[in-house]
Amino acid sequence: MAKKTKTKKPLGRVALKQKEILVNLRKSREDGKPMNTTEAAEAAGYSPSYARSGQIKNTQSFQELMAERISQEDIITAEKRQMNSPHLKYDYFPKDMADSDIEILINSNEGYIFKTAHETDSSKRVYYSVPDSVAIGKALDRIHKINKDYDNTITIKGKLDRLSDEEVEGRISGILSGVIGAFAGAGKKEE
Repeated sequence: MAKKTKTKKPLGRVALKQKEILVNLRKSREDGKPMNTTEAAEAAGYSPSYARSGQIKNTQSFQELMAERISQEDIITAEKRQMNSPHLKYDYFPKDMADSDIEILINSNEGYIFKTAHETDSSKRVYYSVPDSVAIGKALDRIHKINKDYDNTITIKGKLDRLSDEEVEGRISGILSGVIGAFAGAGKKEE
């Protein structure tokens, strides 16, 4: 009995345009001029208004294509690269301080790297790179989201942890109503 072989169904126009978005994203990164998804969608032929709306990212077919083409490891690798991108800073040091002493002082901080020193009229302006804490925080957050480390639960401790969910919701609702009422009352007094 002969084996049946599956033939791939030809891609539709939408699927081809979606693949082109991914090609544009990858090629732009390789060229050193990374596009965002909106720019890649416009380059693939989507209208600017549709590309800007972000709806393409919410379609099931695009999400499946992304999952097929871009592995979690690829994303995590990119996020790690983002975490390692430095942030350039500068400070002023005494004009008579030796550059070598400034370099030792700066490099003694973990992740700080001395770049250069320029003399001004009264001091030295010293440039150095530091870990970009904002980029690190955002990258870690995205990695946690990818790994589904977050959930939508809230843990309540203390006096409220003995209450049922309905009782907690009732108390929170009461507090919010009071706060909203206080703001509404304050607004009427000013009028």
